[in-house]
Parts: sequence; C-alpha cells; structure tokens
Amino acid sequence: MKLSKILLVFILLSISSYTLFTFSQNVQVSYETSFANLIEEEVVDRQLMLVGLADPDSVQWDSSLQELSFYLTDGEYSIPVVYNKPISTVMDLDEVEIMVEGYYREGVFNANKLQTRCPSKYDAK
Repeated sequence: MKLSKILLVFILLSISSYTLFTFSQNVQVSYETSFANLIEEEVVDRQLMLVGLADPDSVQWDSSLQELSFYLTDGEYSIPVVYNKPISTVMDLDEVEIMVEGYYREGVFNANKLQTRCPSKYDAK
C-alpha cells in the first residue's frame, strides 16, 4: 500500500512538472527599450516593446495584404513599423501614443501587437 502511494505521488509530480514546463515555454515577455538603444545596439531575437508617436504622413494601409505600416518616433529617432494582423477599423494615428510589441530585424520593427492610448481620456482634471 505504501509503495502505491509513493508511486502515485511521483506520477502526480511528474505530470505537474511537465505541465508547468510546457506552459512556461509559451510565455512571451516583452522588454521595453528606448529608440536609441534599439537603433544603436540592434537588439534582435527578443520580444520588445516600444512606445512613441506615429508620423501621420507615413501611415499606409494595404488592404490586400492586411498590412499597416508607419514610422514610430520618440521625437529624436524614427523607426519603421510593420503590423501584419487584421484590424477592425483603420485607425486615426494622429497625435496618439502608440505601444507596439514585436521584433526588430533588418531595420524594421515587425509588430505582432499594436495598441493606441487616448491621451485625453486619462488626464487629471
């Protein structure tokens, strides 16, 4: 009877360990970085997050490719961003803070997540 309890505990621990390991492999952590750091150090092969403003003259939407492209700027540096996922509406990116997550490769930030922030919505009164 004691051997069966030990075996049961071992099996449960093995299953729990395997499950935990499997789920931890699917977790992506984004590292926030500055534009200067990204350009000067060419940070690659790492999920990154950038926050900045879109250059309104650079925004292009290609409906056939479902591709949104624009330049994201922090006021000093500009980085081309490409977002290849469907969007529900064409966004007005004028004077809106944008957060993108993705990978920087060959001078282009390939975003897999794009989020806008409305500055007036959270201003203190």
